[in-house]
Amino acid sequence: MRYLAFVDGINQGVLRLLIRFSLVFTSLIIAGCGSSGHVDDRGNEVVIDGHKLDSIINKSGRYNVYLTGTSNNIVIAEKNQVGRIRVTGVNNDLSIRNSATVEQIDLEGEGNTLYVPKGFVSRISRSGVGNKIIER
Repeated sequence: MRYLAFVDGINQGVLRLLIRFSLVFTSLIIAGCGSSGHVDDRGNEVVIDGHKLDSIINKSGRYNVYLTGTSNNIVIAEKNQVGRIRVTGVNNDLSIRNSATVEQIDLEGEGNTLYVPKGFVSRISRSGVGNKIIER
């Protein structure tokens, strides 16, 4: 009987170890499912590189925006002056608010959506695949 008790003790220890490992592993997986990346403000350049970032860009003066990464939701605020926006990522949403000005927009990625105000004027280059421009 002692032998069986010892085996049961090992099984319980292994079971506890597996449960602890599962809890830690699941926590790490869940933590990794959120947004990640960064919005890097480099003076006259704003670089957005990440996954599922939500950001409103509101700067004074003229600047450029470079958007890479996936599934980001980026807004250019009112009265901002943007020289160039370059979108090279996948499935990003980029909104330009009323009274913001943008000289040039390059949509080079895939499945990106650009929301612009009705009557918005800018040079727009579309070399990517499945990119949409929606006036609203």
